[in-house]
Amino acid sequence: MMLKKNTKPADPAAIKKAVALFRGFTGHAPAAPKLVKIKPFKLGLAIGRVAGVIYTVDATGERMRHEFKAGSQPHLIVSSDGISALICGGRFRFTKRGFVDG
Repeated sequence: MMLKKNTKPADPAAIKKAVALFRGFTGHAPAAPKLVKIKPFKLGLAIGRVAGVIYTVDATGERMRHEFKAGSQPHLIVSSDGISALICGGRFRFTKRGFVDG
């Protein structure tokens, strides 16, 4: 997915909420919030359900893993050109504990 620096001013309330979530999850305040503009794709193909995710937290270097419960699994959507993907839907929230199934 193409990430570019966001050139439009972001909603201050949304930034405050995102920073609080980041701080709650990592235990660290971000030096400067990384605000990115994600270039959406016009057409996506639903590939299937996402069983889990593995990611490394930039702030701490900690490797995290979450397996979604069957009723909480989001969909994996891939762009028609095959270079972008997103996780869409599902019954989960990202909290200070990381992914939490709903």
